[in-house]
Amino acid sequence: MTDTGVSSSPHGPGGEAVSVEFTLTLEEFTVAQRQIMMRSVLVAVASGIMLAIMVAGIITGSGYAIAIGVLWFVLIAGVFYRGPRSAWRRNPVVQSVQQHTFDNQGATLCFLGRKSEVGWDYFTRAQRGRELYQLLHGRRFGLVVPRRAFSSVHDEEIFQGLLKRHVPVRREGREAAGQ
Repeated sequence: MTDTGVSSSPHGPGGEAVSVEFTLTLEEFTVAQRQIMMRSVLVAVASGIMLAIMVAGIITGSGYAIAIGVLWFVLIAGVFYRGPRSAWRRNPVVQSVQQHTFDNQGATLCFLGRKSEVGWDYFTRAQRGRELYQLLHGRRFGLVVPRRAFSSVHDEEIFQGLLKRHVPVRREGREAAGQ
C-alpha cells in the first residue's frame, strides 16, 4: 500500500485538524528508537561504567580491565544497534498502516483497525527531527509520525502549530541541522 497523507480539515471536533496515513519503515522506527535510547539514564550509566573500566585499565595497565571495558562497549553497541531491529520484528503494530488525526482537542490514533482518542496532555514532549516527529509519553513510548506522511507543507504547518500550542517541542541537534 502506498503511503498517503490525508489533507487537513477546518471542521474537526477540535477546530482545524490534520490527518495522516502511513506505514513506518524499518529505518524510521530504528531512528526513533535510537533517539529514545540516547536519552535513557540506563544507557548513560552503562556508558559511564564502560568508560571508567577502560580508563582504569589503561591507567593500571590491566589487560583484564581493558578487555572487560571493550566487552561492555560491544554489549552496549549490540543493544543499541540490534535492539530496535529486534523490536521491529516483534511488533506488528509498528509495521502496519497507521491513521492519525490531530486537532486542538488531541489525537485520534488508529493502529490495526483499533481507534483510541487521547488529549494533548497525554504527550509529555514532542521531538522534531529531520525526517520524523516523535510524540513522547514519558521517557520510553513515542508515537512516530514521519514528515513524509503529510500531504502538503500546509498540513505539516498545521501539525507544527498544534504541537507548539499543546506540547513542548524539542528539535534534535543533528536532525534539526538538516532542516
